Amino acid sequence: MMKILIISACLLAVANSVSLAGTRGAGDADVTSLVHDVRELLEQARKGIQSDDLEEEALNIASAARDILNKSQVKENGEAVKKLLNDVAKTFQGDKSSSALFDGPLGFDEDNLYTAFQFLNGLADKAQQLSDAAEPVQDVVAAIEKTAKSVADIVEDIENKVVDYRASQHGQGSRSLKARGVSVSISVKCCGKK
Repeated sequence: MMKILIISACLLAVANSVSLAGTRGAGDADVTSLVHDVRELLEQARKGIQSDDLEEEALNIASAARDILNKSQVKENGEAVKKLLNDVAKTFQGDKSSSALFDGPLGFDEDNLYTAFQFLNGLADKAQQLSDAAEPVQDVVAAIEKTAKSVADIVEDIENKVVDYRASQHGQGSRSLKARGVSVSISVKCCGKK
């Protein structure tokens, strides 16, 4: 079972990162590379990853998923995507996790990030299974896209809360910190089995 631990929060002006999907050209995404990118992201999270890098990688995964969907002859079915997400949710927390993550209201952000990682793990397994069986993958790819976007949103929410907290501790408004170009990078570590 994975747990998300916020290790530390620090104010950073610039964060350097290496993109998982950055070596692949636009439009080169396929299900195998998408699953690989999800697995790499989850592995980085197990070792510890900066929030800026996590957000960027999640958006890269969402973009790769969108590229796959744009190339597909078959369009994703919104209801089938919802059902798939609920089916994956049942494997670890039940239907409540799907509703909380995608329909709001968002609760404790670390719990939502933990849930999103579990979704990505389960969806990557399903995508690989469908791809190996030469079955349609558009719904699971759409679910990966939606989940990856949720990861980026959660990370942004956490960063904003840290900026607000730090600003209140220093007697400054969070707008003044953001206006000065101060950003927050949080170290995130996801613990658990592969």
